[in-house]
Amino acid sequence: MAFDAGTGGTEALADAIATLIEMKRGRPQERMNADLASLEEDYQKLLQKNEELQCLKNNKENYEHLKSKFEDLKAKRKILTEQHTILSGILSNSKASYANSFGNLSKKLTEVQKSHADLDSRFEKVKKETSKLEGATNELNKTIQKYQENIYLAEQVLSQHTDTNAIELASILSERREILKSQQTALLDTIHSTKKLEELTKSINQNTENLKHKKDTLENIDNLMLTQLSAETADVLFSLNNDFGALALKLTSDQIDSIKSFTNWFGTTGQQLLFDQVQMPNTTTRRFQVEEQRQSLVHSIAKLEQQIKDDESNRTTLLNATNDASGASRQQSLEELKKEIVTLNEQIDALERYKISLKDIENDKQQLEEKVDLKSELSEQLEILGKEKDQAAHELNSILSQRQELENQQDNFEHYTNSLNQVTTSIGATHYSENEISEIIAAYTQRHDESLRLDMRTINDLTQQNNAHTRDYSELKNKIENFIQKVPNDNVDQFTNIQTLTQLSDIIATYNNSFSSLNYQIQTQANNISRHNQIISSQLREISDASQMLTDYVAAINTELNTHQISNLKQVRIKLHCHADFEHVRKLQKNHDITQTELMSDEFYRTLMAFMEKHANKRTKLIKMRDIISKINFEYIDVNGVLTDKSQSGGTTSTITASIIAILLGRIFMQGASFKMPIVIDEIGDLDDDNTSTIIDCIDKHGFSAFCATPTQRASVCQSVKRWIRVDYNVFQHPPTVASCVLNILPESVEVWGNIDDDQALQIEALV
Repeated sequence: MAFDAGTGGTEALADAIATLIEMKRGRPQERMNADLASLEEDYQKLLQKNEELQCLKNNKENYEHLKSKFEDLKAKRKILTEQHTILSGILSNSKASYANSFGNLSKKLTEVQKSHADLDSRFEKVKKETSKLEGATNELNKTIQKYQENIYLAEQVLSQHTDTNAIELASILSERREILKSQQTALLDTIHSTKKLEELTKSINQNTENLKHKKDTLENIDNLMLTQLSAETADVLFSLNNDFGALALKLTSDQIDSIKSFTNWFGTTGQQLLFDQVQMPNTTTRRFQVEEQRQSLVHSIAKLEQQIKDDESNRTTLLNATNDASGASRQQSLEELKKEIVTLNEQIDALERYKISLKDIENDKQQLEEKVDLKSELSEQLEILGKEKDQAAHELNSILSQRQELENQQDNFEHYTNSLNQVTTSIGATHYSENEISEIIAAYTQRHDESLRLDMRTINDLTQQNNAHTRDYSELKNKIENFIQKVPNDNVDQFTNIQTLTQLSDIIATYNNSFSSLNYQIQTQANNISRHNQIISSQLREISDASQMLTDYVAAINTELNTHQISNLKQVRIKLHCHADFEHVRKLQKNHDITQTELMSDEFYRTLMAFMEKHANKRTKLIKMRDIISKINFEYIDVNGVLTDKSQSGGTTSTITASIIAILLGRIFMQGASFKMPIVIDEIGDLDDDNTSTIIDCIDKHGFSAFCATPTQRASVCQSVKRWIRVDYNVFQHPPTVASCVLNILPESVEVWGNIDDDQALQIEALV
């Protein structure tokens, strides 16, 4: 404090006051030691618990729904398991009886198949021979027919030309055919030109009509049918047939509604058009755009106009080349020449084959008669073998039908097995004893008034139940996994992989513990919050009480300090300043309701934590008495009553500092205790007479001894200290006997002011 006084500092004074106050409090519990950090930790835990309880309250109805769904799923699983057990037993018995029946039937089938195969082989052999004779007979009939036609045609031509034979007449007719072919060649080029002219004329007429239609469409493009419909409807019709894009007509509202109802059946996926969610093959989606349609029409019109122009030019050229003859007459002449040439070809061929045909027809007729007789014999054999074969086939089909029934049963067995295995995979394998299976079958029969049958309907129904169970399980599993993420529980792993109904059961049971005790947890939380709030209030009251103690302590020091006159000042006061945020904390304490069961606001805790972070001990995180003091300064009132806080002279400041040190040192000891302790005051001669007397009186009053030093002897100092020594009179004049000894002071060296009784205690000594 003495060093601080020399520099104008008051940190040591603040430390001393705070320390003395805490020293005077009897028990450690009474000392200023507020632990706001632990309260903040408690608050975070309570806040987290509040969030957990609120989450439970918000999701209780959802949990009850999930629990109900789980109970339904468990009941369905029980029914599914019982039916699966019954049907598995029936299937096992059916497979055992199937093996014996199928073995006997297979043996009989082998014998019948062998007999039928022998008959079938003999039948096919005869049938093949008969078919071969049939083919040969037909060929002979065709050959004979052809010979007869040639002979008839040749004899008919010969009858028209007398005095000649077949060979000579064929030569004459061949010459005639060559002449006709020359005429045909001459007419062919002219006819080709006429045909081309007709094609050009037809093309010009068709393109002219098409050009008129497209110009009309372009002129009325704003009245197109698709422009009156919505974009989606227009796109569907345009995708179905792009001719809708050129259709111009006025639609009524009913027609628009009907078209919209029709196109609502269509949809798209990528570039494909869908009808009722089914993709239409070879039909892609196309956007109808009026401007694109306009450009297309303009392009088509220009193309048609150029085509008409080119065709008219070619037609003019051909007309000029064919004006000198009639195309119709030439065509008629050409057709007549063609027919006559065909007739000559037939007549010449018949004449050339006439003699050969007469000879060969007799040989073929004889062969035909022999083959017809052989065919008759084979037909009788084929009929007999056919009857025997039919009888064998009937017997074989009967056995095959029986085997097919068994195989169908076997196929059903495979289907039944696969279906039951799927159920086993879904619900897991459950093993029952024979007695338990009998009890399950009896219970089922009693509930349904009939036993469970193994057939496709029952198996399919079981499969549907299993599929529904799988869907329900998957849906419930997803909901519970989402519920776990939304409502965390310490006993449930948020990232657990749920694979069985047992896991779902455990999770439901765990959450049931939380929800069933929710009201108890809420009440417990309210009690914890109430205790927490009481502790907060106690801590804040402790801080507030500490402030009051500081105020009272400083007031007591000021009262004691002003019992002595210091310089020319009427009054000297220590002024205590607390931190501004401490004042805010005091307001919180006044407004804090310890009876409520709700946590304080976030602002409340932020204020406390900000105060703690700024002023608490960095290691212990505790708030002590010193932490609430911002600063201490002095205020002075002169004889005229003027108040100022400006620094005073060195002597005045030293007097004040020494007085305060004496006052504070006096408060170290317990009340009623007696203790003497020196207080050293250097350069006391620098003070004026009044301040010198004030310092020494104050030190003496508080039970201390003043040891002073001054380089110059003053009467006022000697009067105040009463006893003193002149150091310069007691310096060794010869080397000291004791090493490092400088002074040689004896009792007779002490000088005294006034009369001092022998029994009077020497309280004050001065070294001068």
